[in-house]
Amino acid sequence: NSYTRSLEIVFDWRGVTYKELGEKINIDAKTIGRIVNGETKGSINSIVLICLGLNLPPLISGHIIKNCPHSLNMSDMNHQWYNFALTYKYTKSIKEIRAFLLQQGAELL
Repeated sequence: NSYTRSLEIVFDWRGVTYKELGEKINIDAKTIGRIVNGETKGSINSIVLICLGLNLPPLISGHIIKNCPHSLNMSDMNHQWYNFALTYKYTKSIKEIRAFLLQQGAELL
């Protein structure tokens, strides 16, 4: 149930390095490493970006987010759109997801 262990597993499963993902989602590889190693909690945006950048299926993303120190606040419209993207847009590229979210007025940094 450790979200950090779950992140380690999905990185291995996807065969992606922190550097590769960092370049894809525009987060420093060292920051990703610190999140995965539990040295920092990151932010809900970082966790969502990692899940979307790894194209994780909704159940896996949901498990990671449920067990991380942050949660999606469903009274926040941005978080509602993040949840939508995690559920229905996870197979798309980060560029497509960001464009979709921007159209909805929700920006994923």
